[in-house]
Amino acid sequence: MLVAMFTVHIDNGWLAIASSELIPVAAEKLNFAKNILKENGNYSWLTANGSFVILHNGVEFVLTYMAMLLALVANGPGRLSLDFIIKKMEK
Repeated sequence: MLVAMFTVHIDNGWLAIASSELIPVAAEKLNFAKNILKENGNYSWLTANGSFVILHNGVEFVLTYMAMLLALVANGPGRLSLDFIIKKMEK
């Protein structure tokens, strides 16, 4: 994850999802994509559970994944893991 962060994501800043206030081009791209979907697809079905976003590929996702990994390393996978079930069955 550190390699991904420093080779790909670090140049894009913090945000993983582009904000139209901070990244003005994102609003233009999003509107263009929505128009394509409205003309060529079933837009109401595609957006029934939420709207589309433009990903900015910032560091935010990488640090979230790293935090989840550190939680697993520190605490282990817990009682739902196969290791725990197999160990329990051996006793």
